[in-house]
Amino acid sequence: MIGRWVEDGEAPADIALLGEMVKNICFDNAKHYFAIELA
Repeated sequence: MIGRWVEDGEAPADIALLGEMVKNICFDNAKHYFAIELA
């Protein structure tokens, strides 16, 4: 999905930015949803 966005020009081809976006969606959302405290 994200690759298609980049190919279609809807998202920048910036690996660092895209990696942070995926981390926020996959990890940070779950962390907040489940109220997990990580050391």
